[in-house]
Amino acid sequence: MNLFNKRSVLLCFVFTTAFSTVYVHAQLNEWIRFSNVWTYFTDYGTELENDAGTFGAGLVWPAAYGLKHCSVRAKGLWIGCQNFTDPVTKLPYAYKVLTIGPRTQASIDAINTYTQPFKYVGKFNHPVVFVDGKTANTTMGNYDELDEVDPTMQADRMIVNTIHTPMGITMTRKILVFPNQYYNNFFVYDYVFKNTGIINKVGAVVPQTLDSCMFVFQYRYTLAGEAIASSNFPVVGWAAQSTRWGFNTLSQVVGTDPTSPDFKYRALYGFYGPHSGATNVSDDWGCPNPYESGSVLAAARYIGCVTLHADKSAQDKSDDLTQPMNTTYLDTDDPLNANPCIPYDVPSMSRWYTFMRYGKSATGLHPKSHADEFIASGQMYAELFSKSFLGSSGGPGQIQGFGPYNLAPGDSIHIVLAEGVAGLDRDINRMVSNNWFAGFNPASGVTPTYTLPSGVSISGSSLVSTNPVYTKYKTGTTEYDLYKDAWVFSVEDSTKPYSIHRMFQRAVDLHNSGYNALQPPPAPEQFVVTSGAIGIQLTWTASEAKTSAHFNGFVIYRAAGSVFNDVTVYKKIWECDKSYTSDSYLDTAVARATGYFYYIQSKSDGLDNTIEPGVPLLSSQFLTQTEEAAYLLKEGKASLDSIYVVPNPYIVRSRKLQWGMTLDPTLQNQGFDQDRIAFVNLPKEGCTIRIFTERGELIWQKEHTNGSGDEHWNQKTTYGQTIVSGIYIAHFQTNSGKSVFRKFVVVR
Repeated sequence: MNLFNKRSVLLCFVFTTAFSTVYVHAQLNEWIRFSNVWTYFTDYGTELENDAGTFGAGLVWPAAYGLKHCSVRAKGLWIGCQNFTDPVTKLPYAYKVLTIGPRTQASIDAINTYTQPFKYVGKFNHPVVFVDGKTANTTMGNYDELDEVDPTMQADRMIVNTIHTPMGITMTRKILVFPNQYYNNFFVYDYVFKNTGIINKVGAVVPQTLDSCMFVFQYRYTLAGEAIASSNFPVVGWAAQSTRWGFNTLSQVVGTDPTSPDFKYRALYGFYGPHSGATNVSDDWGCPNPYESGSVLAAARYIGCVTLHADKSAQDKSDDLTQPMNTTYLDTDDPLNANPCIPYDVPSMSRWYTFMRYGKSATGLHPKSHADEFIASGQMYAELFSKSFLGSSGGPGQIQGFGPYNLAPGDSIHIVLAEGVAGLDRDINRMVSNNWFAGFNPASGVTPTYTLPSGVSISGSSLVSTNPVYTKYKTGTTEYDLYKDAWVFSVEDSTKPYSIHRMFQRAVDLHNSGYNALQPPPAPEQFVVTSGAIGIQLTWTASEAKTSAHFNGFVIYRAAGSVFNDVTVYKKIWECDKSYTSDSYLDTAVARATGYFYYIQSKSDGLDNTIEPGVPLLSSQFLTQTEEAAYLLKEGKASLDSIYVVPNPYIVRSRKLQWGMTLDPTLQNQGFDQDRIAFVNLPKEGCTIRIFTERGELIWQKEHTNGSGDEHWNQKTTYGQTIVSGIYIAHFQTNSGKSVFRKFVVVR
């Protein structure tokens, strides 16, 4: 499956069960690439393993650096009840269970869901972005094609996903996105489970009261990201291979006792534990790269989910702080997780419901967390602990179980969650990684600087802090490892603005405010980047931003050489306040033979920022981020005399030798790098270029107006036909009427 399709569809098919013929729909995947965390959603109602065509393509953060920074291997949604009379078999069942995920199991899951079409709604349309006349925001823009625009909605983007089930429960899931800098690393999931009685795709209604309903969400996280070498991402990685399915993931739970003095919220989160198979590294916290400087810690991030609301009952819609009532863990290779619950199989449904309702009999509903068990074990390596503790090589899966609820016909239960990723800022991450590498590899000749996060210090071979976040785990003993580990552990420190706990609290605050989110000025409606001979010209149209209440200008960032790549580095190159009125900027600090990528953000004056007063609110970078490279071009000449055509002759069999490889991967993928003909030393004043056949037929024409000395032609006529072998004539005419002819030969 193409990972880069906005909406991907799996094949439909038909099969027969013991009781009925089932028509399986084409599964639909919908991507959201609008904020700093990207992910896909399926119309099944949860995201199964491999649904997006890769192992773990969910919750990619930070999104500006490519899809390898994923954090989710698989998720599941399980629904169960007691004392159910099946409308197909007409038989009573002590337990009825429907499982959707986490493993890929389309044939069974399709029995359990009858999906309705996705609806993708936005507060505003995606901006228009061009580079040298080409649409240049396709990865974000193509994924941001709206079904509906609603300027009154609270979220900036929303997916509405509805499924019916054979139990008669209809699930409506709303996925909300708020992309300013304080909310751009999490999604809000708003679930309503309603007893509609709809039991099939044609809408047949069989009403009955549903007894002791359980709604269970299952999570399997994996954090190694870009450090993994796999068939899906064929690069040389430095992490152990089993990190790709989360063998070494550690799972933590907080907030299970609302009467506790330190209770804040109910949440679970996963993070990367040291792996004994890490190459050349004994202390693997953060998954450092031992092979090169300039890299990053692949796992300096945590992922988790916080409960924002759960009804007390169908009649009492107040928030039940005791929910989720089941926060146990399980081995992801356990039969409950590795296989689906078989419809109408009584022992299977009994086993599933018992686990959903009561957890593991030996540990109860809120056992000591997997991570706390790891700490208590005194072990260093997380995968060795999980192997002995869970009994397999799958790693932990985490459960949120809500219920039990009694639902009469028409009753519903409302559950709201927020899931996201938090971690070290990319620049800080690189700094820590570089200092660690300098200490790890003294031969590099670089002197490291071990500046620690506030609240922690190094004494001898240990970290010292009054905050147990920094001291509860077993670590290495060298200064460079302790330095690295302190920064990794700081993502669990609630006092840090980038921590997983700060993310949870912001999601809670956002929900409690009624989603009264901080609103940055709108992004420019249009952003145009044009290669040129004296610099790269940036222009924009931003009428909506300029009329917003707290608008105070723009800021522009630039990356050189790559985009959506591990090595991409964005730097701020320009900023203005609202007094700047030209809506353009000429970037002259550029060099030949390097491709440049940009984004522009609207900014506020900071007076509307209640989280960090005075700090400007910024529009999402992904609304205007360019994916086509712009270049500094060769300056045009004063006259027509020195114009020439290259290569001449153009010989198709020699095109690789004549042109080599382009610097622009987009053109390279299109084959344009080797099929182009260049017209060199064009006049600075501009000219009209016309191509004629030997018989005088005009086959292509272009106005050359950017002041550069170069123009390229892909050997296609105005009508898109590739030219044949022959002699061709190029005519160059300036606005002042001067002109010259040049002949060239094409051999195909």
